[in-house]
Amino acid sequence: MPADDLNELLYGEDSTQHIVGVDHDASICRTLIYIRDGGKVREEVREFKPYLYIDSREILKKAGIDCETTELTSDAGLHMLARFNTCGEYDAAVRSINGYYRAQRNDFLEEPFYEIREFAHQFMVASGVTHYKAMEWEDVRVMCLAARMNVSAEIADAANKEHRVLELGVLLGDEVKIISGDDEVAMLTALVALITEHDPDVICGHQLYKQLMPFLAARAKSRKVAFSIGRGRRAAVVERYVMPLAERRLEFPRVRVFGRSMLDTWILAQNYDIFRREMDSYDLPYIANFLDVRETQREAASLDDALHETADVLGALVPNFFHLSQMLPYSLEDSVIKGNATKINSLLLREYYRQRMAIPYPVEGRSYAGGYTDVRATGIIKPVINLDVASLYPSLLLTQGIFPQSDCLGVFEKILRELLSRRLEIKHRLRTVTDKGLHRKLDAQQGTFKIIINSFYGYLGTGRMNFADMNAAERVAAVGQETVKKMAEVLTEHGCTLIEIDTDGIYLQPPPQYRSKEGHDKLVELANAQMP
Repeated sequence: MPADDLNELLYGEDSTQHIVGVDHDASICRTLIYIRDGGKVREEVREFKPYLYIDSREILKKAGIDCETTELTSDAGLHMLARFNTCGEYDAAVRSINGYYRAQRNDFLEEPFYEIREFAHQFMVASGVTHYKAMEWEDVRVMCLAARMNVSAEIADAANKEHRVLELGVLLGDEVKIISGDDEVAMLTALVALITEHDPDVICGHQLYKQLMPFLAARAKSRKVAFSIGRGRRAAVVERYVMPLAERRLEFPRVRVFGRSMLDTWILAQNYDIFRREMDSYDLPYIANFLDVRETQREAASLDDALHETADVLGALVPNFFHLSQMLPYSLEDSVIKGNATKINSLLLREYYRQRMAIPYPVEGRSYAGGYTDVRATGIIKPVINLDVASLYPSLLLTQGIFPQSDCLGVFEKILRELLSRRLEIKHRLRTVTDKGLHRKLDAQQGTFKIIINSFYGYLGTGRMNFADMNAAERVAAVGQETVKKMAEVLTEHGCTLIEIDTDGIYLQPPPQYRSKEGHDKLVELANAQMP
């Protein structure tokens, strides 16, 4: 595949640079793109017709819908696009088709339509637009927000008139602004004016979703203050949101702000800790101390401290997601809170749209045997080391040629191979990079690739994804089990005491001759030599 095509596969075909916001105004059915040009942001309006994947014109006829349709290459699955002139027509069509389908469900083998939800995301999938091309994180205008209240933020209730914000703190670059006073209406009005004046691309805070922004939005509503903090002075909208996070699901009130990304360091920290499981708390002072962005953990509450901690924690945790949003048809905010399978699905859908190719019906999930786990020894055991198979599942996908059967364009394999190739290239380059800024940037980029690469196996087994393949996922899991069992066998032959086997790694006590650093390396070398 030519280099330009591979780049478009990963980053989208639209080459517009310095995009810091993409949103859709349903009232005029236009997509608005915000481009940062020096210290100012200009607005670009793009025509856009919402679309729906369908498997035949018959469903439109039966649902009483008259609209423009386009045939896609291949007549399998969802092989037609239905386009609508307005967002209202689109919403009405979805309701009609869904209503007819539910009423006549027994007449269908598959759901006859597929909706890419959210118009801005639809636009980005169709256009190949992504955020922040030719930008560094330092080019993004960020506003950090914190508040001091007369009660603990955890129990603050916007409906309780006795609970109120005493001070609002805003950090813009190195400048701290404090909004205070006894007049809550004046404070809220001043905050809205400040956001409008400085026009940030990103607003960040700790517990921004669960506590601060919902409280401010509700108070603004009750005090009849227009909480118009979106671009174009559009009002913020609060909605319930459920975020997948490994085996957990976080539910919180998400505040949607037109044309801007809202980031919560409480969520970023949990994303960071998914695989490490090392944090004892997700309180801001603890996180800042854990990440070594401040020397000591503060005791007293200080808005200035909270703002700088928020900025420092954001700077430490956001780079991977910043690079991710340069690739995905999602905002920076969505790149943080969407599940990894959904992100991979969006890359596949974008390429299929670009090639005007039909897409498969979403796949129903099912259970299958996953990774092999076993506890072989208990008690106090020292010393203990961990050996794992690097990138076990991505490697198995490629070496065994296990890919989704429904992916007729081979996009899944192309993206995975290209991400692996680019990551290895960056890791090799990092060995000789001495500039700290460049090293940090490249390390974040390879870290981004790693996150996506390690999610490809999980994508195969995730229900409701268009290119999921339960049989392929089951096959990968089976080969993975064989591999880690073989590894356990080899290590036992070399005198190791196995403690725990967990999917792609083994905790063990090495024999005396392998307990030094050189011994560890020798043990790895011996194990590698005997692995298939």
